[in-house]
Amino acid sequence: MGLLIVLDGPNRGAVYPLPADGPAVVGRDPAVAVPLPDGTASRRHAELAFGDDAGGDAFCVRDLGSRNGTFVNALPCAGDRAVPLAAGDEIRIGETTLVFADVEPGAAATSVVDGSTHALPGPGAGAADRVVDGERPKPPRRRAEAPALVGESPAWLATLEMVALAAPHESSVLLRGESGTGKEGLAQALHLRSRRRDGPFVAVNCATLEGSLLLSELFGHERGAFTGASARRLGRLEQADGGTLLLDEIGELPPETQPKLLRVLEDRAVERVGGTVPVRADFRLVAATNRDLSAMVGDGAFREDLYHRIRVVEVAVPPLRDREGDVAVLVDHFIAELAARMGSPVRRFEPDALAALAAQRFPGNVRELRNLVERVLIFARGGESVGVDELPPEMRLSTDGARHAAPTSRLGVVPLRELERREVEKALVVAKGNKAEAARLLGIDRATLYPKIERLGLTDAAEAAKTARGEQP
Repeated sequence: MGLLIVLDGPNRGAVYPLPADGPAVVGRDPAVAVPLPDGTASRRHAELAFGDDAGGDAFCVRDLGSRNGTFVNALPCAGDRAVPLAAGDEIRIGETTLVFADVEPGAAATSVVDGSTHALPGPGAGAADRVVDGERPKPPRRRAEAPALVGESPAWLATLEMVALAAPHESSVLLRGESGTGKEGLAQALHLRSRRRDGPFVAVNCATLEGSLLLSELFGHERGAFTGASARRLGRLEQADGGTLLLDEIGELPPETQPKLLRVLEDRAVERVGGTVPVRADFRLVAATNRDLSAMVGDGAFREDLYHRIRVVEVAVPPLRDREGDVAVLVDHFIAELAARMGSPVRRFEPDALAALAAQRFPGNVRELRNLVERVLIFARGGESVGVDELPPEMRLSTDGARHAAPTSRLGVVPLRELERREVEKALVVAKGNKAEAARLLGIDRATLYPKIERLGLTDAAEAAKTARGEQP
């Protein structure tokens, strides 16, 4: 028997049985099988059905062209593709989060609110019988938690869609992006939307290990293989058997280790250090890097055959500066995550503080922003909001005059387009019209800068800056 349990949302604690003999529509319409009193959901938002072509003998969920998408374990349902569900999978529809459970009819759900137990409705229960006293039933336990992949910008949503399309397949995935952009969270999401979701998720940071320690960590060792090896140890490759292996910072993998990894990927077996008998190591590889591996291949620092083996699918993870509008969304998320744990009264950042943050480049990306929010909450002076004066001095807009120079929205927030225009224009002036140099100052490539200049109406400013350094327009 399939069930949907509302974990968060307007009808938190509701339990909906799913029929095995037909589709169940989820949405805001009170006449559908799973009605959600959520104003952010579409009237007919998604559909769940048993035995879909994509899932075989399993329940699947499919988005019905909703206005804001259907997410399973933090990744969107791409297009009209059906996504198979396993016990414990989380489904986000609007502002409602549901967990899928697969239980026997007549079983019981235990509330995590007060520990009370309630009988779940049987297959013939009516809509009025589907709510379990407003309680929050305990979801099934699973091996990994769905990561919080927060963001609404087109660049971020496009990244999530690529990951969602790649997740059901066994192909190796290379996540390429700057430090702090959330590559490990995307790797976890790939795992949770794959056929290996019930297997282990094993992460290794190649930059933190070297020499014999790296070999032992990756491949394991037999007793007596080297001084101090008093017992057999399973390596991370072997531990990932049946699941997903994340090799973070794979660009730091020493040249002498690369052919050993390539052999494991080809043979699906590993030999422990000091061992002679191959042991099974069947895992799905996800690699992550902040380096240009293609340039490393050209320099002879990274094997070309390994490079092509790990990048069957390559996903470019955008830096925070290219995720227009996501700073405010992420700040709200981090406040909700941190404030209760820290005992902070802060509930929001004021518009001037958000505008100041949106103007920053954040070279440390999402990780840097999270650390900033935590630091601000630690030193908050009291009250429920944070103003611009409580940000670090280097992150405040230079003067009150500069703060109000740009036009503002009805909420008093400086539009992000204007902030972007100001930064691009400043870079062009500093670079004296040299677009390559301006792109370097902004941390983007020239191919990204050129359309920005056109879109922001800065063509004349660029030509004027050129003239100022003595060049012809």
